[in-house]
Amino acid sequence: MSEILFEACVDNVSDAVSAIKSGAHRLELCSRLDLDGLTPNNELIQYCMAQEFPFKAMVRPREGDFSYTIEEKSRMAETIEEFIKIGIHDIVMGAIQNDKLDIDFIRQLASRFPSIKITIHKAIDHSKKLFEDIEHLKSIKQVVAILSSGGSGTAMQNRDVLKLMHQKCIPDIQLVIAGKVTQNNIPSLFAATGCTQFHGKRIMEDS
Repeated sequence: MSEILFEACVDNVSDAVSAIKSGAHRLELCSRLDLDGLTPNNELIQYCMAQEFPFKAMVRPREGDFSYTIEEKSRMAETIEEFIKIGIHDIVMGAIQNDKLDIDFIRQLASRFPSIKITIHKAIDHSKKLFEDIEHLKSIKQVVAILSSGGSGTAMQNRDVLKLMHQKCIPDIQLVIAGKVTQNNIPSLFAATGCTQFHGKRIMEDS
């Protein structure tokens, strides 16, 4: 499975070191994984930049739902601006409005920061207009990936939905599968969906 990419989600330097040593190909940097991941701290960012190891950085200002106020959206934009200033262009974000992705906000960020590469995180799993949202995202060139479990539940439970999502995304957007992904179930998920990129907190573990 040489074509498979493993992305490890980490919220501290120790876990970043372990993931790299274990063979992860890319990291997603966060803080507070106990809250499903918030914007990462400077220590973790600086370590990974010093290692020159591929990573994406989370932009999420608080725990809870993904419906953001004007002030919170402004903070997210400020975070992206700060990331760009230090050379980070690969970001992970998402926002929900009226039970679907906040496409207008995503477009605004893409227009304001044309150099960024956006991965839409699992906020999309809360959308009631999943495939409609994907179609909109395909028209935003800065959106390069979607991170998803295919809805509530695990990737294995939702593998049929993930297959349909993958078919909808290609060739414009890379679908990255998340949701209790381990080394043990990646072969089955690959066979069921055709996806080649996988994400998880325990992505390099067997179970």
